[in-house]
Amino acid sequence: MILFFESGRLGNQLLQYAVLRSLFPDHRLVFFGLGALRRGFACERTVFVWPDRAAALPARVLRRLLAAMAALRLIGDAREQRRDGRCTLERRAGLLRSIVLVRPAFFQHADYERCIPPTLALQPALLADARRFVDGQLAGTGDVPVFVHMRRGDYVGFPSREAAAALPAEWVLGAMQHLRSAIARPRFFVCSDDLAHAREVLGQSGDVVFCDRGELGDLAVMASCSGGVLSPSTFSWWGAQFARRTLAAAGRQGLFVAPEFWVGHRAGQWYPPGFVFPWLHYLRGSA
Repeated sequence: MILFFESGRLGNQLLQYAVLRSLFPDHRLVFFGLGALRRGFACERTVFVWPDRAAALPARVLRRLLAAMAALRLIGDAREQRRDGRCTLERRAGLLRSIVLVRPAFFQHADYERCIPPTLALQPALLADARRFVDGQLAGTGDVPVFVHMRRGDYVGFPSREAAAALPAEWVLGAMQHLRSAIARPRFFVCSDDLAHAREVLGQSGDVVFCDRGELGDLAVMASCSGGVLSPSTFSWWGAQFARRTLAAAGRQGLFVAPEFWVGHRAGQWYPPGFVFPWLHYLRGSA
């Protein structure tokens, strides 16, 4: 039994599930929280406890109790470690060998891409609804759907205000222009946690559709597109992953652009280190 408490939003939760399912194929996963993952995906051999109450008092108390048991080596303990450019999950057995507490881990490294199970997919109803929406917007135009994900929220001050992960408007506009030059008749489906800002930046563009379909609905729209402009966010990355899978099944490829250096695009240094993928086209500066 593998125990894991919520750490991060849906993009992180997908990576955590994919990696833990791969590393512990014969164990049942017990997730405390991770409600977005539970609502949007069918997870194999996984139990969700308090899926929408990860920060509630009972969850906090249980987390501390299990951490104490792991410290006393009554149950197993697993921690994410980075050494020499690689990322691993180091395990320590406990007296109850079948129970392992995985400490907060995000698995943001290219080494873990191979862990994604081919069966991991959005719920069919979510995808069908998104495709109806996209098809309705494109009806009779011949346009190609391309997503633009603009994450703001906590990214305005993360990792710092001086080197914020939120993308400058100039970069987003430049990336969209790059796609216009590469794709005939793109139609941009804009997903953001700050649609007011997105409309302020992109509202004058005639080839833009603004999406306000919630976290899972937006991800399903992104998965239904043939290319994308990514924020340095695992949510964006998963949107591109799911879209690439659909395109590959049809014998096609898409163009997905992201900021060079990912979260570290303002500092000019890759962050997280190792989260780099050959299928992404990286653009520097204002693109």
